Amino acid sequence: KEVVSKLYIDNSKNINNIELFDKLFYGENQYNLELLVSQLDYFDNCENIKPYLESLDGKGYKELVDISASRHYIEDSDLNRQLLEKLKDKNCISSWKENKKTIGKNDLKVERKRTGF
Repeated sequence: KEVVSKLYIDNSKNINNIELFDKLFYGENQYNLELLVSQLDYFDNCENIKPYLESLDGKGYKELVDISASRHYIEDSDLNRQLLEKLKDKNCISSWKENKKTIGKNDLKVERKRTGF
């Protein structure tokens, strides 16, 4: 499963069968986030993306597309930057930027949507 996921990621191939995507995404797969990011361009809307973000629990992903006036923070990484840029392009979030901390690791500050998509 991970090998197939990596092939789709590395070759930027569209998984045009949602059942195949679900089989690759759900379960033990170290490439879940990377697979999702690689396929976000093919999702129709934010509501279709939300269940996948919710399944990536423990890292703050499920709150990304919530309607809220409060800011949200996630870990700063190249993959998270790609995710946020794609979510912004799809109008799922308002904006994001690097949030420098004086002590410890930097994170990314996300301005979530305040009204529906």
